[in-house]
Amino acid sequence: MVQRRTLLTAIMAGAAASAVPRTSRADSRTPTNLRTTWRADIVEAAGGDPRNMLITPLNTATGTQLEMLETGPNNYFVVDPASHSVLEYSLESPLPYASRNAALYYFGPGQVFIRDGLKFVHGLSGKVASAEVIAAGNQSVRATVEELNSPTARMSLVQPMSTTPHTVTSSSFITGSHVYPNTENTCGYIAGSILMRYWHARYSTRNLIPSSYRSGTNLSPTNNYSTYLRFGQGTGTWAANLYYSLTENARRQNVAVDCSTGLLSLGVWPSIRANRPVILFGNMPNLSGGSINHAVVSYGITSDGHNRVHYGWAGRSNIVLNSAFIGSHTKFHLA
Repeated sequence: MVQRRTLLTAIMAGAAASAVPRTSRADSRTPTNLRTTWRADIVEAAGGDPRNMLITPLNTATGTQLEMLETGPNNYFVVDPASHSVLEYSLESPLPYASRNAALYYFGPGQVFIRDGLKFVHGLSGKVASAEVIAAGNQSVRATVEELNSPTARMSLVQPMSTTPHTVTSSSFITGSHVYPNTENTCGYIAGSILMRYWHARYSTRNLIPSSYRSGTNLSPTNNYSTYLRFGQGTGTWAANLYYSLTENARRQNVAVDCSTGLLSLGVWPSIRANRPVILFGNMPNLSGGSINHAVVSYGITSDGHNRVHYGWAGRSNIVLNSAFIGSHTKFHLA
């Protein structure tokens, strides 16, 4: 208990030193001459409209200053002003916070918190972040920003990467998948269930998902298929756990598949271009607390060189993440 209080005290001290007052919406409207800046370039490269862009400071407890660019009610970008890089964005998801009248803190993808005295409250769920969640988020953001500002990154990741965008065939089978609640840090298995739903819906006669865990070509809302995919494994996951889960499910269903694991995002884009979604893992905080590898399903590549993912939560099916967040991945497709 003493260690927990010491950790939280240190985090709060850093947060107090780095806090930046919330910019009002009226004052943050982007003037016309800002439309040609690097911020506008990022928004336009992703297909957004920067003409009514709102710029809001995003604090971190480590002192790193980020920004939230709002370009519409369902359009947002998290950017690093130092490297002119995108950490996260979406053109179809609600803003990751409801209140705009307090200082905001960023602890990783989807993790925007509002400071309330000595507490950090999640911008959407209202849950109070534990010291462990804050520490994990700080570690994730610090590592990502350091990578984006490294000499190597400045040659590759920092400038918007021009590439041919691609979304896998029938991506609605991912974005429209039933999503089970993540109440036990089972994000990897939830991502696995979404990926299995995709392949079952594309080739329903193969019966990749057991009949009791499906509703038509979608997942059953009553029988939790993500729990079934654990096959006796613990809740925490990384690429190797999902390799076992997905291949064991296929073995039991007598379906021939190809499955492999890899580090970082190496080989992910060729899979996406071959219409094969990939599960990505990264060191990110989880809403239910603790430091775990969060898992998302990548199903697209954007024109500016990032991964379009289903974040594993209901209503967060079209998020764009910087590849710097990825630590490992699991590839899967029917043979």
